[in-house]
Amino acid sequence: MLGLSTLKALNLIETKNAEIKVIAETIKLPRRTDIPERIKALCQEQSILLESLHFTSLNFKSFLPLYMKHKLNPDYPADYSYSYLQAQQTGNSKFADMDSYNRRNIDKYLSNIQAMETLTRIQDDIATLEKHLEINEESGEDTVDAEVMGIKIGDCVIISSPAEMLVEVGLNVKKASPCKHTFMAAYSNGYLHYGAPADYYDKGGYEVTECLLAPEWQQLYEETAAKIISKL
Repeated sequence: MLGLSTLKALNLIETKNAEIKVIAETIKLPRRTDIPERIKALCQEQSILLESLHFTSLNFKSFLPLYMKHKLNPDYPADYSYSYLQAQQTGNSKFADMDSYNRRNIDKYLSNIQAMETLTRIQDDIATLEKHLEINEESGEDTVDAEVMGIKIGDCVIISSPAEMLVEVGLNVKKASPCKHTFMAAYSNGYLHYGAPADYYDKGGYEVTECLLAPEWQQLYEETAAKIISKL
């Protein structure tokens, strides 16, 4: 169906002579300077999470069936038998006390799992930031060269970026473009890892961590892209 609809659309496309024009400009984008502070903040978060870990009598083998019992029958997880229900009705608290104890252990175990998951992410983020810090420091420069190329074919414009831009940046370029058809060609003519919007840096996340550039890169890039488009 996709192939047939493509062939149908192809027959409806009207072609005409189109001029081609290319403009390329190399700009200097600022390198990040906040990486040491980001690493320090992650290390502090790491310490808090480590302190939050609490011992329980459970391991994964004992946790899983116990957790399933409490999920399948939260009112009477210890036993489904008549004797258990009868004990509840007569006020025998042995089972209730055991359920309460098990619930506390389950909650602590789940809390430990969540903390460990976050700790593994932080450990990976720290390693990534340290790698980018080393790259920036070894360069010996506060900026990095970035080529921005504009290609106009008829009423279509393609703008390149050496960074893997997030969609907000591309949408800003398209919105500012007077051309009917404006397309982005990210990670072209070089690769500067992710290019996150400036207001993303304090939100964290993979793209912000995997980033060599300072937040100011966005405005410089968008201004350059708009200038190139206006000249095409």
